[in-house]
Amino acid sequence: MRILVVGDTHGNRRWWETEVLPRAERAEADLICQLGDFGYWPQRHGPAREFIKTVAESPIPVLFLDGNHEDHVSLRAAVAEVRARTPLNPTSPVPLGGSLLYLPRGARLVWGGVRVAALGGAHSIDRLMRTPGLDWFKEESIDLDDLELLASGGSVDVLLTHDVPAGAPVQGLPLEEMPNAWRGEIPDALAHRILVQQGLDAVRPSVLLHGHFHTSWHHRLERPWGVCDVHGLDRDTTGAAAFALLECGDGKVTVTRPGH
Repeated sequence: MRILVVGDTHGNRRWWETEVLPRAERAEADLICQLGDFGYWPQRHGPAREFIKTVAESPIPVLFLDGNHEDHVSLRAAVAEVRARTPLNPTSPVPLGGSLLYLPRGARLVWGGVRVAALGGAHSIDRLMRTPGLDWFKEESIDLDDLELLASGGSVDVLLTHDVPAGAPVQGLPLEEMPNAWRGEIPDALAHRILVQQGLDAVRPSVLLHGHFHTSWHHRLERPWGVCDVHGLDRDTTGAAAFALLECGDGKVTVTRPGH
């Protein structure tokens, strides 16, 4: 089974059409999995709605995690509506129409015998530059219930996240280049990464893929229980750096990164 994993898409319809779908076709991918900051803004007019519609019309299934930059209130309402109509396990993907499915925090999948879990969410370092209830939502961050649900299913082989766990030395924007409004958010952003690390330690994957930092990188993160290969994917408009190909079969997983 082949899965094309995609970094932050930010509702970029043109990039989806010209980069994501053609790459999935060339890779003969069975599905596409997007790692948050997808662009779920259904209450907005024009491009935001057209992006969701375009993705839902993709020729293969598309699964996405929530990032920090989504309309979380609308997303949770859509999930509740689907679950009210159709009994679903809390860890099951939630169909949102057409080819589009949402992976709730703690979601579980099996791809070719490979155990996979999802843990979306992150802290917005630009929170003070946004408007609560309009383009910022407190639901963006992981909470203890999310971690409990994730841990309840036991260990996995692959963990998909939006944020990166503490201890992985990903390089973000240099402090001196940050707007002053961002700098005060750093402690909360780091606290959120600790929650992601707790999730990592609960399920002990050998592979983790994340978005959020708009950086393409790889690091072998050593934990008391073993080693996890952490892969960061870049964002829309950055070409091959925003992608990874997972090949899953017979319980084994291979990660291929263009340019790595």
